[in-house]
Amino acid sequence: MQTVVYGKFLGRAPPLGIVREALSRFWADLGEFTVADMPNGFFLIRCGTTEMTEVILTEGPWSINGMVLHLIRWRAHFQPSLEKLSTAIRWVRFLNLPTEYWEPEPLDSVAASIGRVIKIDDTTCIQDRAKYARVCLEIDLTRPLERGVWVNTGRSKCFVPILYEKLPVFCYNCGIVGHGAINCTKGVSGSRLEETGTGQQVSNPKGKEKVAEEAGTSARNTGPQEERMQDQPMEEASIRDPNFGGWMTVQGNPYRRRPVVPGGVPHNNPSQRSRAYIKHRRH
Repeated sequence: MQTVVYGKFLGRAPPLGIVREALSRFWADLGEFTVADMPNGFFLIRCGTTEMTEVILTEGPWSINGMVLHLIRWRAHFQPSLEKLSTAIRWVRFLNLPTEYWEPEPLDSVAASIGRVIKIDDTTCIQDRAKYARVCLEIDLTRPLERGVWVNTGRSKCFVPILYEKLPVFCYNCGIVGHGAINCTKGVSGSRLEETGTGQQVSNPKGKEKVAEEAGTSARNTGPQEERMQDQPMEEASIRDPNFGGWMTVQGNPYRRRPVVPGGVPHNNPSQRSRAYIKHRRH
């Protein structure tokens, strides 16, 4: 069952015919597959190869009519009528990560505090680019998004901000994926960021409007604009402001145009890319 994947949209799903047609365009070069509808808005996707399965899980997200199709690995005893969409696979960028954490094992340990590690990006593994470390994670949609992680640096700790790639709509108030702030039923988020286990707190010396405007502009652009975003003091947007906002997301991947694999050979077809450091963790 390693070639079986479940899919579900946040919201009302498009008709089966539209889903099949769209996925056929997206995955035309990856191999054969079938799509069947299931109860409760789920879709059953059977891939022709395990390699194709890894590609569609890690190279997304895949959007149809502006809605993101969330993919879930096969697991035993899956009953769609009783299931809720609680996880999603997303690429996450770790900014200003100390160099000692760039090796696969330390990076795996850091990333695991955010979600279940699926894969570390090839470019990150060979350290061909060092503006940020990029890791594919399965994140919990039922919990507020993490804005970063604390790592040890000798006698002290430092905060490593993170960005989420191509994240669907999420609430700037409570940080939960699946609804906007206008529809949030939770109270306004607090005014301090607490470091787990230490009680360290950071106040809010910068206005939310200015931070959101600066970071939101960066998140809407790709290419050179996106690279300039990495040169900005992200700690101000990620640590000092207590609320969630557009600065936590990016919509593009500057490395995808020329993906680098060990050996220096770029691949345009995602099915041919190296599967470096893929974490095969079965349920």
